[in-house]
Amino acid sequence: MEELNKFLDWVKKTKSENTYRSYKKTIEIFAFWLKKNNKTSLDISNKEAMEFYDYLIENYPAKRSIANRISALKSLYKYLISIEAVSKNPFVSIQVRLEQLLPKPLTYSQLKVILKEASLKDERVYLAIFSLVSLGLRVSELLALKKEDFYFNKILKVRVLGKGKKERYTISIFKSFDDKIKKFLIDKKPKERVFTFTARCLGYWCQKLSKETGIKFTPHTLRHTYATLLVKNKISFEKISKLLGHSNINTTMIYAKIGLEDIEDEIKKIRGDRSLIPLSYLRKVI
Repeated sequence: MEELNKFLDWVKKTKSENTYRSYKKTIEIFAFWLKKNNKTSLDISNKEAMEFYDYLIENYPAKRSIANRISALKSLYKYLISIEAVSKNPFVSIQVRLEQLLPKPLTYSQLKVILKEASLKDERVYLAIFSLVSLGLRVSELLALKKEDFYFNKILKVRVLGKGKKERYTISIFKSFDDKIKKFLIDKKPKERVFTFTARCLGYWCQKLSKETGIKFTPHTLRHTYATLLVKNKISFEKISKLLGHSNINTTMIYAKIGLEDIEDEIKKIRGDRSLIPLSYLRKVI
């Protein structure tokens, strides 16, 4: 259907490459389902949208995958409404509930071990890993950085092109990183990419370092660690949300649990009482 191709063209122009690939796969699945069920129009009912949802559950059972596909279809129909191809969004009432797992950030000692091991491998890999934890970046954001995005003052500020090609600024939390990356950038041209390897290559190095150090982590673990350090240093969730590029502050609020655990630990030390009712439980019942 021509409208589906128009939507994908719009996504390609306005969203990240990863988002485009994800949406394209969803549209292919949706188009296949429409054809299989002899549906010649995109103007489907809420009941038919639920039938497609059931189809996803049966054929693509991972909740995260289903949530992403429903989100893509909500965007599709929002676009179709905007070009007056349909009059309503049949997926708008479908909600996929996901369990929000508490991130497992690295400790200072773990981070030191990882960075030390990385420094023995390759300077680019070392600085890429240091960048992720110092700036709280997504991998796609890291690999898009250019020399001209770095602003050195008393504190290093970096311009980032985030999800949906939205521009924001983030701030480095490690001064030692500022000094090292400044030296690394000296010979680079303003519009030259800082890191020229691929996301897969970075993932490979993280896996290799995990195996060699015995500390399990991914590039996203480093971003979690950045956020956690901000929480523990009493930075407001609103500010953390802006630094991380979260479009919804509720995404940032998952880190509130980390702050709550710290409070529990402090009270246990004061009371010397290991049987203290967890504050997380009290918060649910108050």
